[in-house]
Amino acid sequence: MIEFDVITYLKADTTLDTLLSSSASDSKIYPAQAPLGAQDKIPYIVYTINQSGSYEENLKEESITFDCISNTYLQSKNIKDRLATLLDIQDSAYSAIDSDYYYIYWAKFTAGNSYVDGENNLYHNILVVNFKFNKVS
Repeated sequence: MIEFDVITYLKADTTLDTLLSSSASDSKIYPAQAPLGAQDKIPYIVYTINQSGSYEENLKEESITFDCISNTYLQSKNIKDRLATLLDIQDSAYSAIDSDYYYIYWAKFTAGNSYVDGENNLYHNILVVNFKFNKVS
């Protein structure tokens, strides 16, 4: 799974760091669900792993869904747009994402959605990024 390498790459981006108002102790990028009290941590990103493709093939595939959550539409969209830019890896001689275990050949924003959680007054901008990668031998 490339999850940890991708998230480490995102945490290192100063523009995303600024958009999230993150800190050294809290990147505001959370797996599966936001922690308790997340209403006080807005904006933030929640991500989930969606495995796809066969792991027996030479080139493996995986997708990650990112939910960019904020109390304004524009802020959640700006975070989503930054993720889409960072994770657009195509036709490159090298992968921007460093890993000791995987070489990521391709990544692309392939689906998305947006909605408003009216009960909590939160805006969600969601993007799905597909990755093609191989284990480093």
